[in-house]
Amino acid sequence: MGGMIPMNDSRKIQDFWDSRATAEVSYKSSWEDYYMVEKEIFEISKYIAGNEKICDFGCNNGYGTFRLLSLFEGIEVDGIDYSENLIKVAKEALISAPHAGRARFSVGNILDPASYPEKKYDIILLKRILINLETPENQIRALSSIEKLLKTGGKIILSEAVEENWRRLNQLRHEFGLEELGQPWHNCYLKKDVIDFMYTHFQVEIDDDYSSSYYLISRVLNPWIQKLNDVKKLDYLSEINRMAATLPNFGDYGTQRLLILKPRKYQ
Repeated sequence: MGGMIPMNDSRKIQDFWDSRATAEVSYKSSWEDYYMVEKEIFEISKYIAGNEKICDFGCNNGYGTFRLLSLFEGIEVDGIDYSENLIKVAKEALISAPHAGRARFSVGNILDPASYPEKKYDIILLKRILINLETPENQIRALSSIEKLLKTGGKIILSEAVEENWRRLNQLRHEFGLEELGQPWHNCYLKKDVIDFMYTHFQVEIDDDYSSSYYLISRVLNPWIQKLNDVKKLDYLSEINRMAATLPNFGDYGTQRLLILKPRKYQ
């Protein structure tokens, strides 16, 4: 595994997310693939009973946090992000939100335990935050650190991009005559070392390639059809993608995997 993130690289990633802040809460600040963002929220919601205290690490501008608050009237959520710009947007939106009393937003860094809230949570959410930590070493360090924020019996729910799935997806694209999808410059998809750490350090209750059907259609079939029609740029909001988001899941080609982890010491 690599060493710590060089300060300049870490700063570049943080500057990138600062630049994503807009005047209002929007899914686009996190990811422009609307149907995948909504699918992620839907899948996570399956594992929320509705009365938990939740810590949403890497909450961005609060889009996902607000969506969960609207789905579950009994949850309380602390949203944490290291981008002051994004947290500012979330805080301003919270003032007039109907669930203002059940949420708070603050600046914090998952790699800096000193910035953690002094609370215990039933659920810790990690939505595409580990992939922004640059190295497997930092990803493992983050997972180890946040354990202490869990109540006894608490769980970590994470939705993250996994390298082995990304490779399978690109192999399929190759067979369709499509070029390889690269990893965004600011991402480090979870490698085998990190997945192995999860399985040895935690009890893995769920490991679900929930995005496979959507990726098969949105990243393979739809681009292939568009290539036949000589269309250069794909539309994330295409009707094909909307349809893909509604289909039952099958296969193991989705870059995004959902895992639920419980510390073994609580078992």
